[in-house]
This record gives sequence, structure tokens and C-alpha cells, in this order.
Amino acid sequence: SCDSCEITTYNLVEQCEDKTCIDKVQEYGVKRIPAVAVDGKLLECCTNNGISKEKLIEAGIGKAS
Repeated sequence: SCDSCEITTYNLVEQCEDKTCIDKVQEYGVKRIPAVAVDGKLLECCTNNGISKEKLIEAGIGKAS
């Protein structure tokens, strides 16, 4: 248990006035959202590369049906 834990939520859709949200995305290496970081590190579930052009092509995007 953690009696003195601090939880901070950043809403990237609404942005932050001081751009802290964007700084955190770059600092943690966020490639997709939602993402969760604990003690300054992304959880394993959130570290994949997200969507890429190659993955979209592999899925059939852009091919005539």
C-alpha cells in the first residue's frame, strides 16, 4: 500500500495551458494513449510502438477490395 502516493492525470485531448502534457509525452516516450507511467517509466502494457504506416498496410488499408 502507498499512503503518500501522488497520481497525476494529463488529458492530451484538452491539452494543458503550459504544455506540460506534451513535455510528458516526450519524456516518457508515449506512442499511444491511454498510457500509464509509474515512477517516471511507462508500464510494459504501454510501451508498444502504436500505429504505423506499415501496420496499416499489413492490415489491408489502402488496398482495393
